[in-house]
Amino acid sequence: MPYFDVVIVGAGAAGLFCAAQAGQRGLRVLLIDHAERVAEKIRISGGGRCNFTNRHLDPRTGHQHYLGQNPQFARSALSRFTPQHFIDLVEKNGIAFHEKHKGQLFADRSAQDIVRMLLDACALAGVQRWQPCTIETIEAEAASRSGPSRYRLHTSQGLVQAHNLVVATGGLSIPKIGATDFGYRIAKQFGLPIVAQRPGLVPLRFAGEDWAPYADLAGVALPVRISTGEKKAAIAFDEDLLFTHRGLSGPAILQISSYWQPGQPLTIDLLPHLDIAAALQEAKASSKKQLPNLLAQWLPTRLAEAWCQHTPAWQGPVNQCSDKALAQLAHSLSHWQITPSGTEGYAKAEVTLGGVDTQALAQQSMQAKQQPGLFFIGEVVDITGWLGGYNFQWAWASAYACAQALQAASA
Repeated sequence: MPYFDVVIVGAGAAGLFCAAQAGQRGLRVLLIDHAERVAEKIRISGGGRCNFTNRHLDPRTGHQHYLGQNPQFARSALSRFTPQHFIDLVEKNGIAFHEKHKGQLFADRSAQDIVRMLLDACALAGVQRWQPCTIETIEAEAASRSGPSRYRLHTSQGLVQAHNLVVATGGLSIPKIGATDFGYRIAKQFGLPIVAQRPGLVPLRFAGEDWAPYADLAGVALPVRISTGEKKAAIAFDEDLLFTHRGLSGPAILQISSYWQPGQPLTIDLLPHLDIAAALQEAKASSKKQLPNLLAQWLPTRLAEAWCQHTPAWQGPVNQCSDKALAQLAHSLSHWQITPSGTEGYAKAEVTLGGVDTQALAQQSMQAKQQPGLFFIGEVVDITGWLGGYNFQWAWASAYACAQALQAASA
């Protein structure tokens, strides 16, 4: 029966990086994944360029860019492996990259360059990889006086044994590239609590009469300020909005979707950098333009026309509009409230919210507190980042923390 210091389940971002780091520390590592192709989520991310980290993440307050029952859990790992550490690796491997927006870093050529960097690191570290390989059962042998606990895995490529088991299986997002609930099932097998999962960073859908005026605006995009929640739970983002055939998408919606709760309205300022009330009053004194044509100075033309077409008071020349009508128009543009009917689900979600409860894990090591030798890293854990490279940075950081702990346990 083959024996390894550690078996890592899941050859995505977290699994590959942990395998390479553990191998570089002299450990015998086996990496198992059920999919035929490695790291598909890296390959398709960032429009095929991979937004591999965000240079704006401050290790001292990194948790502010994360969600979960306890985002503070992420601080230890994020402070020990920062965006600059990963940037250094990318530069060392000669991968050209650029900053696109708000600290988001992308490979210049292709996400495949990041995948290749990770695979090469695993190869140099002597990592063995079984792929595709399915795991049928996992058994744990209790620790004894003669040694620590051991894990026995029955797989489609045979029986394998290891002192440590790392679960890096990701979440439920994008099932067409192989996402499953296997990691959660492993956690449940060993008695770890699970925080309920739901799609995150996902387009939102709208239905009914509220959406009818906007149904033909697919493809229209503009910068907005979007918010949801009340009081301490309120959150807002300044990002781009995109109208789709079934609702709204774009960075603004993806960001807010992780915070939005069913039944909650969204409030959208379509002109966040303009005092539209004052602009309309100024135009009334000096312009004879039709209101839709006037609004087209600041909004996409199709949106300006759609916005005015169902309200007769907004369809005439601006100099003939009442102050009340202009005030109502200004308010509607800066405080557009609309309630989503739901999300586009895991098929379109970039991440999965929820997962293995961080209360059951040690934040320094990612090890299960009540199950020695069992670790959970990356998206399978109840830590979810904002759009913009934060989730990949969590994958790298949690994998690094785990590899450090594996090395210490084997010393």
